[in-house]
Formats: sequence, structure tokens, C-alpha cells
Amino acid sequence: MSKAVPSLAAAVAALSAFFLTAPVTAQSRGEPARARIGAEAPTFVLPALDGQAHSLAAHRGKMVVLEWISPDCPYVAKHHERNPTVRDLLDKFRSRGVVWLAVASREAADPSRLAARAEAWGLTFPVLLDRDGVVADAYNAHATPHVFVIDPAGVLRYSGAIDDNWSADTVGATNYVEIALSTLFAGERLERTVTVPYGCPIRTRN
Repeated sequence: MSKAVPSLAAAVAALSAFFLTAPVTAQSRGEPARARIGAEAPTFVLPALDGQAHSLAAHRGKMVVLEWISPDCPYVAKHHERNPTVRDLLDKFRSRGVVWLAVASREAADPSRLAARAEAWGLTFPVLLDRDGVVADAYNAHATPHVFVIDPAGVLRYSGAIDDNWSADTVGATNYVEIALSTLFAGERLERTVTVPYGCPIRTRN
């Protein structure tokens, strides 16, 4: 998996070009469908830090994890800087072709701060910019981190926290995302499909 962190100058130039020519969502800024467990996940098109457009539909046939992040949130740093939670998950499921996408919404979608954090945290997956929060609203993303697992058929199967410890430092004994991925890959029914996400609040439109 190649590193997806461009230089700041290149990121700004690429993003400027993207926002002048491309839609933020597949609905061209219309209202996307709302996320519901057991239903098809809302589609979207968002730019990454390198200006490349990423479409959820392009990953149909693979397990997709969406993780809402913020460059200044200690609860996100808990899983990327102070502990290798996400890195370990990626290593465990790399051979299964899991697609991991970070999403930063509204004020968190700051290219310079995100690029610096992505480099410091060693992120190897795309960081997508949801500047107007349309995608966050569609998924009802509450906090950073808030994680969603989408199965290969495009159906939303899990929404909630990464783990069961609400501190900003200590990793919980139960990793809900690991359980969700392992259960779904085994073709079994996921018992816990929703947990309460904890972390830094995402500003809503209302």
C-alpha cells in the first residue's frame, strides 16, 4: 500500500484544481441518502490530499472502512500516534484487500494541518476532504474517530467506535472494528452493529 501524503504545495494546487472542476458528492451537492445499518451505504465522491477524486462506488467488491478524523483530536492520535491500532488492523486484513479511507469534515478538512498529521502519523491510506460536511451528515458521523464498515456489496454493516475504552490514551480490550471485519469475512452475522462513538465532536449543519 503506497503512502498517500503529498507535499503541501502540491496538495494545495491539486485541491484547488479539483474543487474548480469536480463535484463533492455523486449527487452534485444534492442530499445523499442517509446511512442505515443493513442498507446500501450513501455514495460519494471526495478529493484526497493529493487532489485525486475517490468514489465509494469504485471500491464495490471490497470491504471498506471509513474513519472520520481530525488533525487536532487526541482521540484520533490515540489510535494513530500513541498506539498502532489502525496500523495493526491494516496489517491483519491487508491480504483480504480491505480499503481504509479517512474522512475529514468541515473545519477538520484543512489540507495543511491534515498533510502534516498524515505524515507524522505515517498514514498509508487516502485522507478525503468533506469540506461542507455533506458526507458527514449523510453518515450521521458524530465524532472523530467515528468508523463505518461497508461490505463488498456496498451495504453498511457497522457504525461506531473503534474500541471500548473512552480515554484519549489507553486502547480498549475490545476492538469493535476488528470484530466486525473478522465476522463479516467469515460470512457470519455481526451481533453488535452499532456502538457509541467517542472523541472530538463533529459540528453538524444544524
